[in-house]
This record gives sequence, structure tokens and C-alpha cells, in this order.
Amino acid sequence: MASGNSVPETIRITIPSRLDFLGILNHTNTELGEYLRLEEEVVDALAISVIEAGTNAIQHGSPGPDAAPVDFHFEISPTKVDVHV
Repeated sequence: MASGNSVPETIRITIPSRLDFLGILNHTNTELGEYLRLEEEVVDALAISVIEAGTNAIQHGSPGPDAAPVDFHFEISPTKVDVHV
């Protein structure tokens, strides 16, 4: 991330509303952790949180064969990562 960047960078991922696509998010968390040089414990906590939120969105958001896709927005700034599901 460029130093002095006050505007968060955003990663947007949309997956089908199926649990078997959550692995994509795990890969994203790993890469994000490397990019931001986060400690392994922080990456693990982020992964658990994002996978849990994604699981809840899939199971409770719009279940069924006509389920809407699930959107994830990772907003990255020098001091924090916000994830919107």
C-alpha cells in the first residue's frame, strides 16, 4: 500500500451463494495478510471472521436455489481492514 494513502483501497469479491465457494475468501485472506505483513494470528482471526460472516450470509441471507450472490468488500487502509458482507 502506498504510504500516505488516506483513501482506503478496496477489494471486491462476489461469490455464488454456496458454501463450497468460501475457500476463495480463505485464499484472499492469506494474500491480504502477506500484502499487509500481518501476523499469522491476525490473518487467522480475519479468516475465521470472514468465513463465519460468509457462512451466515449464505445460510440465512437468501437461502434456496434462487439465492442471490454474496458480496464481500475489503476496505484496506494503513491502520485497519474493514470487511463488509
